[in-house]
Amino acid sequence: MSRIIEYSLDGAGWAVGSLNFAEQKIELDTSYIVDTFADMANAILAICEGMSTASWDYFHGPTSTRVTLQAPDGELEMMVVRYADIHFGPIPIDVNGELLAKKLVSIDRLVSDVIVAGSRMLKAHGAEGYKQLFRREFPISEIEMLRTFRRASKKN
Repeated sequence: MSRIIEYSLDGAGWAVGSLNFAEQKIELDTSYIVDTFADMANAILAICEGMSTASWDYFHGPTSTRVTLQAPDGELEMMVVRYADIHFGPIPIDVNGELLAKKLVSIDRLVSDVIVAGSRMLKAHGAEGYKQLFRREFPISEIEMLRTFRRASKKN
């Protein structure tokens, strides 16, 4: 089974990833200016804990791409929007972006994908190597909480 989310470090201060759907692959990169991997893990955790909406950003100046998860009626929708000329910080409410994708996804798949991406980065770089390359702490507690969620969901 292919992964929806792929993410890995790509040299000092940069990470690359993709969002993969049956008929579409969106390739993304991000700089250390935003903590994309931790924000991604926290957004997915928020959905697991019952939040109806959560998001994270890929900052690749001068553009940003926001991934938003929405779970209004038991189904989980992933919306991917690219914004031009957003240099840093929150995306202003009055800025329209380009819709790249809007797909139904499985929370179990997203949880698994982030755990796999995190495990691969730890194996390749270790927590200290991650910090040296990306200038951020590796989100180990978030990955552990996702593992706990995955174990609990497999029991049900």
